[in-house]
Amino acid sequence: MIRTRPPSAFRYLRLNGTFTSWFPFVFLLFLAWVLYSRVTADPVRFSPYLFLVLLPLAAGTGLLTAARSGRLDLLFGIGVTRLRLWSLAFVLAWLVPSLLAALLFAVSGVRDTAFVLMRLPAVLLFAGGISFAAGLVEMRYTIGVLWLLTRLIFMMTMGALEQSVRLSRGDLPSPDKLMLMIVALPEIMIERGVPVPYLVAAALIGSAALIGSCSWFARADFGGKRS
Repeated sequence: MIRTRPPSAFRYLRLNGTFTSWFPFVFLLFLAWVLYSRVTADPVRFSPYLFLVLLPLAAGTGLLTAARSGRLDLLFGIGVTRLRLWSLAFVLAWLVPSLLAALLFAVSGVRDTAFVLMRLPAVLLFAGGISFAAGLVEMRYTIGVLWLLTRLIFMMTMGALEQSVRLSRGDLPSPDKLMLMIVALPEIMIERGVPVPYLVAAALIGSAALIGSCSWFARADFGGKRS
């Protein structure tokens, strides 16, 4: 009698289009860009930051929608738990892209690399955490696209580049305006002028979104006898 191996949860989710397959290739392009800039002594300025802009697009999985539509019934039928599926989605859609972003900054040679890497987790938790939670349902790219549009509008109407330069010099805007800037441009938290309490608040919000997404997926009604 021929025994068939149970399907791999990772492969099954990948075949169902749960994960963004193009993101690793985008990372390789950015990595090549950064390394070329280092070799040619061309200063690396915006490439790692542009990579952060794309991070919310990688965080969407549509996992909850897939489960509700019955596309994950085979996995539930062989005993794969909700927690395992959520954990796999979390690792591949948030943790791996976050580590790739950190690696890109580490090899880019940006000024004050160690300082930037200390502030980077707040950006990753805030932008990635909210995008991961919202991206459990279709359209999973919605939050990422809206964030791209928000950045564009903010840069066109409120002088984001000028504000970033002023922040780097320690010139703080009003608290309300700074909060708006952080929401519209999360990567601005890397600037030295942004006070640490704002980073802590953003990290807590992103962490709460991740924890909430796990609870949401664990308690959601999938219908029938699905686990």
